[in-house]
Amino acid sequence: MVAFRCVVLLSLLCAVLGCQADAPSPAARALPPVEGGRGLALLVGIDHYQQPLVGTVPTLVGAVHDTERVRTLLRERFGFRDADVRVLTDAAATHEAIVRAFDEHLLRQARPGDRVVFWFSGHGSHTFDASGLESAKADASGGTAADNTLVTHDSRARDLDGAYDLVDDELHALLTALARRTDDVLVVTDCCHAAGAVRGGDAAAPGVRRVTGGSVPFARERLAPFWPADVPWSDDDAATLALPTLVHVAACAEHQEAGELRVAGRVHGTLTWFLCEALERAEPGATWGSLIEVVRARVAGCGTRPDQTVVGIGALDRPVFGGRASPPLPGHRADYDAARRRLCIAAGRVHGIADGAEFDLVALDGTPVGTATATAVAAVDCTAVWRERRGELAAGTALRALPRAGALRLPALRVALPADAPPDLLRDFAFATAVGAAAADYRVAASPRGVALHDPTGRPVRPWPGEPAAQRDALFREYTFRGLWEAVAQPATWPLALDVLAADAPTRELGAARGLPLAAVEPVAGTRGVARIAAVPMSRTDGGSLLTLRATNLSPFDLRIVVLSVAENREVNVVWPPGGATDRVLRAGAAAAFPVLVGPATDWSEPRPMVDRYVAFGTVEPLDLASFTSAAPAWSAVRGGAPPLPSCLRRLLGASPMRGGVEADEYAFGTCDLQLVPSGR
Repeated sequence: MVAFRCVVLLSLLCAVLGCQADAPSPAARALPPVEGGRGLALLVGIDHYQQPLVGTVPTLVGAVHDTERVRTLLRERFGFRDADVRVLTDAAATHEAIVRAFDEHLLRQARPGDRVVFWFSGHGSHTFDASGLESAKADASGGTAADNTLVTHDSRARDLDGAYDLVDDELHALLTALARRTDDVLVVTDCCHAAGAVRGGDAAAPGVRRVTGGSVPFARERLAPFWPADVPWSDDDAATLALPTLVHVAACAEHQEAGELRVAGRVHGTLTWFLCEALERAEPGATWGSLIEVVRARVAGCGTRPDQTVVGIGALDRPVFGGRASPPLPGHRADYDAARRRLCIAAGRVHGIADGAEFDLVALDGTPVGTATATAVAAVDCTAVWRERRGELAAGTALRALPRAGALRLPALRVALPADAPPDLLRDFAFATAVGAAAADYRVAASPRGVALHDPTGRPVRPWPGEPAAQRDALFREYTFRGLWEAVAQPATWPLALDVLAADAPTRELGAARGLPLAAVEPVAGTRGVARIAAVPMSRTDGGSLLTLRATNLSPFDLRIVVLSVAENREVNVVWPPGGATDRVLRAGAAAAFPVLVGPATDWSEPRPMVDRYVAFGTVEPLDLASFTSAAPAWSAVRGGAPPLPSCLRRLLGASPMRGGVEADEYAFGTCDLQLVPSGR
């Protein structure tokens, strides 16, 4: 199940840090390192809000769950003491309580060498900027400057409507004061911003909820009774202070919505879940930058929100929490549901798990407990049944699941078919299986444009044709599309970098000057290979907008490169090399630029940008990815021999009776997401 929430304070922390994520600034001052510094954390999670006199602030689902998981992680993996982790939830997380806790628990206790965490899960929003100096782009107020805000428990009570939100200027001032006291600060904001889209729902079925931005400026005088006397206020006109020891991890970029997901029956923020998972598995030498790349890939691939881009800003070359951590636990978390006699394992498609995958189950001390087989694999988790169990398990026993080799292919689509579907429609068809509505990821149902296949978010994504053969083709194309979309979450042997460059003029490879000039190409700060393309034409029939992508081979070998465009409207095309060539070699360390035409499809009706994801594969042998494109023949054509394929693509077709072919176990992979904003939006 999916819900949405947005990033907050991204533009604030860009200003606070005074640097781009890819180029950490030099230290403003040197603090002597202190071995064994303690951990201090303030965790805020708000599900329930005081309501205004008019309208509502939606109740959330998993923000409090986020704080519980983070607290356990900090204690068990990174040695934070219970007394040093302050948690504020729901009614305890008022504006005054958060500021006082920041002052008393963090500012007054932090010392050089300490590891300090401020983690916020809840609503985020914006309100008018009283000074008029705010330059944040995330603004739905008709061009008027806006402050980004965190919505506290009592922010919107009594129709304050933004006047009492915790604004970016406020957090800027607190973080600036904190930077003078310690040299290792982590800020995580798993919340909403800009258009007011938020996560929400109830424990049974989280859904989409929205809260509007504030209509009045922040009232600074409301802080007077509790603002720390020794913390200078920092308005938007204040000189920027570089904070080279602070890392900010934001759930998504400007103008985006962020998501939630259900894992083993509980709802969590998508960012919080994957960031905690990455922190659980991080090796002692891992840097924040490398960790955030993994989290971004997992979030982008899990499907809860296609255009959610995790952003990291600041001292990303620093070791995670100074490299101080207990050894990572093996495998994935597993919970035993004794009533249903099944296991719930926190690993799914984005981890390379498929139906039929086998696991070894161990206790936390490594004692073997048994083996299990995955039966129903979702994006981020799966259920499994015991194959062998060694003795009885006490209630609440913590387990870890270690995947065995093999069975790593994309699970078949679980589809709820219409009542009039032929009973043998999916017989001997390995890419989809018919299930009841309660167990389905996809369903066939009526839509405004006729009967359609609906994806896990409930959006119609493909027409449902009338002929059984065409219906199987539609399911096969959705199966391969999902595999390409989620490939971003799978690790590769070597990296390929894909960067966005604006094109000054059409090139020979695109022929005549069909490309229209781009109105704006806006790289997303704190990321690599993500850009927002504003005001592009609505249809490629008019030529679209012309831009240039650059692929860089970061492997030590010469590789043959193929780049696919995998757009949210289900168009899949080879964009490089041109003309279907398979012999374009990119030398080790070399880069090649090539033009592409971009533009959302005319039938794109979502109230947000469409994502056009570019995925680049590189292998030593020639690649032929024609079977994965929209213009490919029917699904039956993939049977028989096949050219070498990267293992993540080979697993896609591994469910079919393919014969011959070679799996390219070593391959390079890179990705780039373009957020296409149509004109007039």
